[in-house]
Amino acid sequence: MPLEYTDPAKYGVPKIFVRPEDGWQDKENVLYRGDRRSPEQIKADGGFRPWDSANPDLKKHVGGDQNGFVSTSTEAEVGRGETGSGRLYVIQAPGGILTDPTMAAAGDRGRGESEVLFPGGIDWRYVAGWHKVTYDSGPPGRYVDGPFEPNPDFIGNQKAADPTPTAQPDQRTAGQGTDRDQQSSASPRLDDASPREPDRAHRDAEGFRTPSTQPPAAQSPGRTTPHQPNATGSPANAIASQASAPARTSPNGFGHPPGANQPRPTTPYDQGRPSSFGMPPQVAASGAPMGHSDAPDGQSFGPEGSAALERREQERQEREAKAAADSRRAEQLQARERTEQAAKPERPLGQRIGELSDERLDKVREHIQKTDAGMSIFDRSEGNERHTANQVAPIPGAYVIDMHGAERHVKAGRSTLTADDVADIMRANPDWDGKTPILLIGCGTGKLPDGFAAELAKKTGVEVIAPTTDAWVDYDGNVFASQSRNTYEGPGVRPGWPPNGEWHTFGPDGSRKIDESPFPPGHTPRWGTDGKGDLPQQAPKGAARRGDDDGAAERPGEKPPHQSQSEQRGQSTDGSEQAADHSRLTDGRAQDTVDAARQAAALTRTDTGEVDPGAVADLLNGLPSLRDDSPDSIRDLVATVFDGDVTLEPVGGHDGRARTTRPVYQVMVDGEPVGYVKVVPDGAEFASELSAADRLHQANLTSFGVPDVLAVASVPGPDGTRRGALFSALAPGDPVDGLLRRVPLAWDRDRAMDDLRRAVTGVAEGMAELHRGGDRQASPAYLNPHADAIRGHLSELDARRPVLDRLGIDLDQLNAAMDATIADAMADPGPAGLAHGDAHLGNFLWDADAGVTLIDAPTLHQSMDAAGSPIGTPARDVALFTQRIGHFGSEFGLSPAAITQLRADFADAYARNGGPTVPAPVRAMFEARAATHRLTRAVTRLEDRPDPRRAADVGAATVALQDALNLDSTAATELADSFAGELPGTPEFRRAWIGIDNFRSYMLHTADPATRERFEAEYADRIRDLQSHQTKQFKTLWKQLFLSKADEYALSPEGSRRAAELINRQVLEAEKLMTELEGFAASTGEPALAEGKATSTIDREGAAAWEASFRETQAKINDVLANPDFKYRGHEIGYIGSMQTGMRGAHKGKTRFDPYDFDVDLYVVVDQETFNELVATYPGLDSDDIKIMPDDIDPPDVVWLGKQIGQALKRAFPHVRGIEESVIAVRAEQPW
Repeated sequence: MPLEYTDPAKYGVPKIFVRPEDGWQDKENVLYRGDRRSPEQIKADGGFRPWDSANPDLKKHVGGDQNGFVSTSTEAEVGRGETGSGRLYVIQAPGGILTDPTMAAAGDRGRGESEVLFPGGIDWRYVAGWHKVTYDSGPPGRYVDGPFEPNPDFIGNQKAADPTPTAQPDQRTAGQGTDRDQQSSASPRLDDASPREPDRAHRDAEGFRTPSTQPPAAQSPGRTTPHQPNATGSPANAIASQASAPARTSPNGFGHPPGANQPRPTTPYDQGRPSSFGMPPQVAASGAPMGHSDAPDGQSFGPEGSAALERREQERQEREAKAAADSRRAEQLQARERTEQAAKPERPLGQRIGELSDERLDKVREHIQKTDAGMSIFDRSEGNERHTANQVAPIPGAYVIDMHGAERHVKAGRSTLTADDVADIMRANPDWDGKTPILLIGCGTGKLPDGFAAELAKKTGVEVIAPTTDAWVDYDGNVFASQSRNTYEGPGVRPGWPPNGEWHTFGPDGSRKIDESPFPPGHTPRWGTDGKGDLPQQAPKGAARRGDDDGAAERPGEKPPHQSQSEQRGQSTDGSEQAADHSRLTDGRAQDTVDAARQAAALTRTDTGEVDPGAVADLLNGLPSLRDDSPDSIRDLVATVFDGDVTLEPVGGHDGRARTTRPVYQVMVDGEPVGYVKVVPDGAEFASELSAADRLHQANLTSFGVPDVLAVASVPGPDGTRRGALFSALAPGDPVDGLLRRVPLAWDRDRAMDDLRRAVTGVAEGMAELHRGGDRQASPAYLNPHADAIRGHLSELDARRPVLDRLGIDLDQLNAAMDATIADAMADPGPAGLAHGDAHLGNFLWDADAGVTLIDAPTLHQSMDAAGSPIGTPARDVALFTQRIGHFGSEFGLSPAAITQLRADFADAYARNGGPTVPAPVRAMFEARAATHRLTRAVTRLEDRPDPRRAADVGAATVALQDALNLDSTAATELADSFAGELPGTPEFRRAWIGIDNFRSYMLHTADPATRERFEAEYADRIRDLQSHQTKQFKTLWKQLFLSKADEYALSPEGSRRAAELINRQVLEAEKLMTELEGFAASTGEPALAEGKATSTIDREGAAAWEASFRETQAKINDVLANPDFKYRGHEIGYIGSMQTGMRGAHKGKTRFDPYDFDVDLYVVVDQETFNELVATYPGLDSDDIKIMPDDIDPPDVVWLGKQIGQALKRAFPHVRGIEESVIAVRAEQPW
């Protein structure tokens, strides 16, 4: 039955107790296992495979370090608790190790979960079926089993006469866990063909069947069993040949682990010597096992013997054999009874807690677990806390309560407990004698003289010992008190070191004793493995904090209070993202792999900033391997770090592909974002990113946070190449470009601008720290590639010189100035420093609490030599970041004065924090590098499609390049301003509209029901009518001013006056309504909408609510277009416009899409042959070289399909007028 070989010598226990094979198919011997994977996934893997069959350590496995065993339970509830919203698999399999008696014999303890472990895994064919488990959110809130679904591959579904290639009449069942041959008493029982399951949830489950035949030898589908009998059919020889089979190894990875076809051990019932696993027993000719008394003694009757004598001798042997068989059977039954008694687990402490005076506390029972030191109270999802609590050794003279705490309360799951609540639980706790002092491991519970610990002492009548600072427990069970320090992972993630807390003892009489040690009285830390107790130089990495991070005030048994969307997303009240509490796996294997990979990536460094190809190959070949880059494989990678329901959200393109070969996904665990996974197709880039992560980790930056690398793997690529997959932790905060974009649109513009300035200042401080410390000049090896890139862009521009000449741009002047700048920079490159290398605004995230986090830094690798010392120039980062402030600030509508202010803020903070001064030519060179790239792209786009509007982009890029080179930019500025782009007053019009949109979204999706009802009655229709009216006015004016797209090139003074007059009037109308809405907000009584707070709440949470609503609308459109009938000649239908971006065009004031008034701009991209055919067949249609717009009749098949899709959209959005009038544009290329 095992799928992989496990070496019993490595089990680490002196004796194991094995579940009897007899009656393994009986109804009372059903096992359960929860798993979030689908049956198809598990079947494809051959069954349930262990994590690490090469290292089967029972103690570590039971302690949480899953290795060579697959866990099941005789209790269905345990399986449900493990799977959450997944599947509860019903298993009928022989053997299995009984955890609790085995661990008790080893002087340890088990899980108390009626656990049965299977070394090497469980073959898929021993899975009887499964239930889909869902969560019923109604009172009392519980997981519910769906109908039983039988496994068609279950061996019990085979008829007795079914031939199987592995079912041999004289062959024992593979992996049955015994050295005995099969006996008739172990054969499947036929007297109860349809037994009911013992668990209530499975009674009368349709389709559940008990096997009616003896199972074949268990093996993975498609594999050759190593248990084939020899020519004589002797089981002994078959087993002996199995035991001598050579071991087969395979590289460590996510596919089939090593040992798939290796010999499988047997697990003797109640066997005391694991080393005897796999040894063949002595067998008689019949195949029955023999003791010494049964062995042949060599006597023979010879040729003289009579027939009667032979018959009597045969009868005697039969009687003796029967007596021996009866004796063995009795011994087996007695042994079974002893084992079952020993295996009977003690009920979980939460169930043994007596009656509680407050019945609402019954909700807390499920969180209570017994530990060696006392008890812990943590949610099932808090795997790290549960594991570390189980490592704490008993503390003499104290009963330990381990749970999350604060100064005046403690937490159990989401329930806040008072001192009265905990005292109630302790009085009902049968494991506490009511006299022993309580040691409370909970952050800050002993900080106040009248705080939680003091109150608990009064309520219980015993002394309570508690920490004055945060409390921590590491993987070795060391307990200490230390104030947490903020890191890039967020506030309070790491302990301050050396530990600086104290433990205070509170008496029932109000007294207090102070112990200045950071360790609890009576507790001696077990640092390291030498047992000397020496304080480590660094804080333990795996230490888990016992703090109440979210501060929720839910009482047990009560309905949670109303939460805003930001709270649901884990945001603080000022909008900053807070780290969600997910079930992070604690075995450390993923982190070990990451640490090794970072070290291997450091070996790819060279003195020129390039990567060593051989070291890159070594790095990729040394990583665990994913099967492919599919979402299922990505989930496998995530599962090495998090235990939860994993979903993936594509980022940056269709199906997560920002580039064709670069899947990028945001990772959600139990509905909350935890990080990002990207598959990097270029091995050198992957190595650079890991190398940069390692260098930043070593730098110990205090001004920049850097997300942790959580897991890495390699992925098979084309032609036998390898690619890298990288799973990084979620970085807190918003990207700086998002903050910049928010300012012109914010209701509370002053606050938004203040946030942006703080973010820019934080980036400057972080860059100054990153750039400092170079003790030599920047290397030419770093500057040369950038100089070459500039020359390459200029060469491309020279090939398009006619376009530039037509626009009045002097390319020769640009070339000459650029040559001189590069020469000066090379002559004096200035000080060396580490450089991010791609310092655009989106690569820096700002959070009000966590500060600035730096992301996506593979180019930092280029700024260091083989030893990791700096060879780059700070100018690369400073030039790019400040230039992008100007570029995007202008594009997003920031005033010139605001842009100047931001650049000054950056320069002041950078200099104030010791940022190196670089020579002017070096900074000019790097400013020009970004500008030449932008100019090349703009000219190429204009040449590809000569649209006057694109000429303005060329002008803006030229201005940036000329400013960098200190050239006159007057003519280029005129070119940049030549395209109107938007009507006068549009920024203020858009800001007012977005403010109203955010308010409406907040009220409809976030506000409490009473407030929502008031809003809908008083303002919903007014907003809808005003926006509909103003949209029509704006669109009509646009059409009057610009009769065609070519006319949008410029706006006449009269047109400008007309536009300003209408739009300013509209802005006043909208702002008047905004004032009314602000008064309405204050009248609701909601704290978040109080005067002075409402605008920032609406800006933040209203925008999030609108975004969620927009994505929901997009999803519905996607569902419509997913209909397989909605394809044109095999090509999928897409859409662009406001439903793709969320923003409408300049002809509608660049406002957001209106959920009550929108259309879907459909298109299909066809092959060039089809496109040419349609142009030739329907010459009267509106078309150009890349797009055909159908009319009401032609092309008929396109028009018909558009109407079909329009009707489907109308059914999805019945409230949207005109949405059914959909038209599909036919394109020869993608519209972006």
